[in-house]
Amino acid sequence: MPSDNTFGPTRPNSIFGKRRGEEMKALFAAGLILIAISGSSIAGDITLQQPGEIIAQQKAIRVDVEAEKGRFETMPKVKRKKILADQDKLFGLLDGKTDAAELSEPERTEVKALLASISGAIENKEDERMICTREQKTGSNFTTKVCRSVAQIRAEKESADRNMKDMTRQTCSERGCF
Repeated sequence: MPSDNTFGPTRPNSIFGKRRGEEMKALFAAGLILIAISGSSIAGDITLQQPGEIIAQQKAIRVDVEAEKGRFETMPKVKRKKILADQDKLFGLLDGKTDAAELSEPERTEVKALLASISGAIENKEDERMICTREQKTGSNFTTKVCRSVAQIRAEKESADRNMKDMTRQTCSERGCF
């Protein structure tokens, strides 16, 4: 069956009963309309809970963090201190507030960031976060994109620091450093 469509033959069982190119245009237009209609909800506009609810949840978490119970038992002390420090900032921002509408836009942003930081520390997602950099090999002008998790970067840095200390110890003796 000959077809005048450069994208291939017509597909009788397609969603719109049109040619593939026209179908893709229609899907794209529908997607744009959905984005325009839903607006800020797609942009990640998170509705904050009421300050009293946030404080109650954070206080319950704080009890476990301070007692080093449950998932906090094996958590490094530095991470527990960060959670407590973030909670202190959070309590300061929410102090005296009875409704989320009482927070200014910068305060709301700060509250969301603190909640995300606390949640990330609890769920240990910080170590899974990927960081991508452009790296250039020695002797080359070409760069390549290299992505590593926070945990991998930390491990590489610790390994490099250990190697540097080992090299310093090995090359320095009573007669001086070589």
